[in-house]
Amino acid sequence: MKRVAAAGLRVEAVAWSETTSAPVVDAPLLDELALLRSAAAGLIVRLHQSGRGAELVRAGHLRLWDDLVAVRFLNPSLGTMNPVPEQAGWSQLSGVDPAALRRTLVATLRMLPARGMVIMAEFPDEPEHLLPDVAEIAPQIIARHGLEEWKAAVLTSELHRHLGTYSIIGAKMGLRAREWFNVALDELRVESHAGLKPPLSCLNDGLQVATGASLGRGTITVLTNGPPACEAVFRYGDAQLRLRLKPEFARQIASDIAELEKRHGGTTPEYFQAVRAVSLQHWLNFDRTTLFEAKGSVLESLRPFRAGNPSAGSSGSGGK
Repeated sequence: MKRVAAAGLRVEAVAWSETTSAPVVDAPLLDELALLRSAAAGLIVRLHQSGRGAELVRAGHLRLWDDLVAVRFLNPSLGTMNPVPEQAGWSQLSGVDPAALRRTLVATLRMLPARGMVIMAEFPDEPEHLLPDVAEIAPQIIARHGLEEWKAAVLTSELHRHLGTYSIIGAKMGLRAREWFNVALDELRVESHAGLKPPLSCLNDGLQVATGASLGRGTITVLTNGPPACEAVFRYGDAQLRLRLKPEFARQIASDIAELEKRHGGTTPEYFQAVRAVSLQHWLNFDRTTLFEAKGSVLESLRPFRAGNPSAGSSGSGGK
């Protein structure tokens, strides 16, 4: 350490101030990882389902100690680096929110194939490239839901020409379907039940962007012979998955919009500003792993493990 100090190198010390501050690796965390459908998350779950790993989980011994270094490298917004007194160039991490670390870990382990760029060299996520209201909340959205959802929702909003809840839900739904099938863009066929009348039909734009299924490719269809619903069917080969917005979220959206109409009227500039603000909050707070009811053969053929019980599967809810 003396040689490092003498060399004048910049040093960042990343560690929990108290070892008991680190989040516990428990059954709920492993259950959440089991639903991600990624190879990395699956490996972590299997290592803790039996033997010594399972014993340590049951004892509450394991915590996200060393993981802090890697996760903080991926998400520098976690905590604050403070100068170390009387040691020039050295700083020490403090103020890490354990819940934020856990969310970032889960988002990182989703590990969907990254969206490749066609025109842009880099995808915008720095505050100076975003409008002020989005710049303020973007780090939280990315930390909680991952870069792939960020990219899908941003492109959806630009295509859709305004930031709205149903288009964002379409992006979340399409991405969730890709997670269940564990496929890249352009591999799913999609059947939307959202109809062609806004605001529900706004779902269709998010579905196209998040899955790569498009009208131009002929890989998405919109049914119009029944009552519209916030629902879509996804197919990959012979397997299929039906996702539908859970009733409690549909009621919350309806209540939020009704309150805005009551407060601002339905067509005023103030109303549309408020819709944007509410949609940003829905984007941040709605977790795609718990947002939808799920049915379909893919739930049987790709059933996630339950942590601590290798023989049991999920409840079939696609994220409860």
